[in-house]
Amino acid sequence: MDPAPINPYQAPQPSVEVPTLERLLGSEPLRFEFTLTDQGIRRALRTTQIRPEIINLRGGCGFLAIVPLAFLTFALLVGGTSLLMLGFTIVIFSMSVFPTLYLMRTLVKAHQHITGPARGWIDATSLHIEQANQTRIMYFDALVSAKHSQDWWALSFEQTRSQMEFLPRSAFTDQGRLEDTITVVDQLMPDTKPQPVDLRRLELPTRPLEFTPGDNAILYSGKLYMEDLVNTEFMSINRRAAKISWFIVLLILIAAIVISVTLGDSFFTALTAVVYVSVFLLLIVRAYLKIRRAKKHSRDDTQDKQIVWCSRGWFDADGIVSSTISGESKTKWAHFTKAEVTDRVIALQSPSPRAWHLFGRDQFENDEQWGNATDLVRNSGLLIES
Repeated sequence: MDPAPINPYQAPQPSVEVPTLERLLGSEPLRFEFTLTDQGIRRALRTTQIRPEIINLRGGCGFLAIVPLAFLTFALLVGGTSLLMLGFTIVIFSMSVFPTLYLMRTLVKAHQHITGPARGWIDATSLHIEQANQTRIMYFDALVSAKHSQDWWALSFEQTRSQMEFLPRSAFTDQGRLEDTITVVDQLMPDTKPQPVDLRRLELPTRPLEFTPGDNAILYSGKLYMEDLVNTEFMSINRRAAKISWFIVLLILIAAIVISVTLGDSFFTALTAVVYVSVFLLLIVRAYLKIRRAKKHSRDDTQDKQIVWCSRGWFDADGIVSSTISGESKTKWAHFTKAEVTDRVIALQSPSPRAWHLFGRDQFENDEQWGNATDLVRNSGLLIES
């Protein structure tokens, strides 16, 4: 079909300007001020669904609960139910809810270090958040996920989704520009699936920092290796969390098989057990292969070590400045609750037990700089024996 002919007497149509962050926020940042609580984090996680595995876990646990409930319903209809059958059904149904609650609790605890009063702004390139003992700057070109609900806007700048920023929509001074900004971010920043490792953080950040080091700053830059974290409290906490997660998976699998066997000896019982085992094994193998592939990509062949991340910044009398590919932060010593120093690493714990600032000895220029940094940590009064 031929295109419609152009009428030379028709007035030209005005061009439609496509909104961008530069047009919306280039001249005046979008400012906000609020107080974040654990309850707010929980509500933001639940309503924005920025962590899709919460929804996936609910769906998987729902599937797990449907089968025993179906068996129980059938038994009630034919009059073959028993207290044992009823008890097992209640147990398996309760266990299907527990993993979701555990994951939500873990995520809330992982973000306790960002609770409290906060203010800041959003400009065309980054998100700025100022709190009593920490200032964070997150780069929009590193944004991997942005989800919003009626009351909350959740942003993640890490592919692992281990750390996120939660902004109540009511905290913004200009609601009109906020709506336009959310729309632009949704269009320009496509959502990505969570990954076991953020491979972008294996590259050293090169952009100029917003903060400036003083004359007495102790600079660091380079790779942090997983092998340097052996026998630290950070690793102990992560191993304990991993064991709990695997224990929950194993417990659900065992309970699913037991309930399948208990409810009868028919073909459907055997089929149910096979389905449960097959689905769980498939999920476990899939997760294992995904983690193994990520570890392979994060290996430093020159050192034969696994890279945790690359970062740069400095230590000084006020605290630390840290920068990765996704953003930078300036943190006062008063922000941290404890510190650990080994011969290979400095570990500083935030108010959340799952949030640590980690620095390897290889990131410092020489032993003297490393010694000066460890002296600052010891003088902060945060040190624990390791």
